[in-house]
Amino acid sequence: MSRYHFHLSSGHETRDEEGTDLDSLQEARCYAVRMIAEVLCTSPQRYWENECYRITVADDTGLTLFMVEMNSTDAAALGPKG
Repeated sequence: MSRYHFHLSSGHETRDEEGTDLDSLQEARCYAVRMIAEVLCTSPQRYWENECYRITVADDTGLTLFMVEMNSTDAAALGPKG
């Protein structure tokens, strides 16, 4: 079992100092996707307010293992912030 840290960024960064113990890197990937899905389901306005929602996943040494990122872009025809 390894400890993974899920640092959230959506306009500002929130660092996960405690971390979460998971069995594998694949489990950490699924966990990160579920975190984004939860935000999109419970607070979708946060996603559109910041245009980007990112989870950077690191190991216990601080090494970045991967990032999951959701971006939004309005069409130019809508003008600034549609």
